Amino acid sequence: DNTDLHIEKYVKEKIDELKLLCNQNNCDLVLMTMPTTDERAIEKYEIFKEFANKKELKYVNFNFEIDEPINWETDTQDKGDHLNIRGAEKVGRYISKYLSENFELENKKEKPEYKKWNESLQAYNERKKEDNV
Repeated sequence: DNTDLHIEKYVKEKIDELKLLCNQNNCDLVLMTMPTTDERAIEKYEIFKEFANKKELKYVNFNFEIDEPINWETDTQDKGDHLNIRGAEKVGRYISKYLSENFELENKKEKPEYKKWNESLQAYNERKKEDNV
């Protein structure tokens, strides 16, 4: 029974604000649902999918549309809703793939003004090695 499942009014209002901001800046808004063990995920998916369709927004549900399924034993901190680094990287890889397949995005890796991004990535990878991840 999904009678108690709905999108809160303030969430709808914030999404409307984000959509307006995106329209004003000539960019697209993509709604995403992160992986969950919630048994009502399918019903929630249908509610968000319908909402996104009405608003003419793209919607990705990581419970169903991810290339590398989440292993709840090894990809989460608590065998539930909180991804660890492995799970977050799986979702990140899919987001990267989705965005590159659905949008024309410029690669800014080599631009000097984005040097900090590369430095952050290097620090992240070093930290992963330290943590044996």
